[in-house]
Amino acid sequence: MRGGIKQGSITLLAGPTGTLKTIISSQFIYNGAKEYGEGGIYLTLEEKEDGIRQSLANFGMDVDAPEVKDKIQIVDLSGLRKRKPQFGESKERYAISVDVLMETITSITQKSDVKRLVIDSISILGLLYKDQSDMRDDLFIFTEFLRESGLTSLLVTEIEEEYRGKRVSRFGLEEFLADGVVVLGYTQSKGELRRWATVRKMRFTDHNLHMHPVRITPCGVEIVSTEKIY
Repeated sequence: MRGGIKQGSITLLAGPTGTLKTIISSQFIYNGAKEYGEGGIYLTLEEKEDGIRQSLANFGMDVDAPEVKDKIQIVDLSGLRKRKPQFGESKERYAISVDVLMETITSITQKSDVKRLVIDSISILGLLYKDQSDMRDDLFIFTEFLRESGLTSLLVTEIEEEYRGKRVSRFGLEEFLADGVVVLGYTQSKGELRRWATVRKMRFTDHNLHMHPVRITPCGVEIVSTEKIY
């Protein structure tokens, strides 16, 4: 990416189950705090906070360590999806909507110095909509809100398992509103599944379009830029 993701931009991180989306996105928040002193928010809409913490701890990343404790906020909104509306209440009252996300982010950024944001996963928003045009309008409002906030945002989305130039987001809309799209996947070679990553789109910077191996190391995830997968 010729230097990485541009500050203040929005990047879509897309991939099927098992492609390390959560580890990569949480590592993005952790490294921002530890290496650059940048505050970060990890908004989880599916996995519980304890699961995020444990995933990071498995790779030696302790979010409660003194040097990062005050810079990382893991916000668990998954409970909203489990609440049942009372008699006469609308189901949307307890849904995770664009408005809920904007209110949550605004509340945190007004009190804390935050530079990085992860939403895992943005796919949940699509469950609210019957009309894709309504979804696109709300996503446009949301992405403009993120740009105005100045946050460097990583939006996680799920895609089908067989990706070779196919749809790069859950609903086929998200990639048009993001500044960058990084796709994760895996391919089978000699009876072994190999994980890979490719930069499908990245505004503001030059980038290659090769599929590079992704490896799990004791310190987290590493993308091997010197190797390619064919």
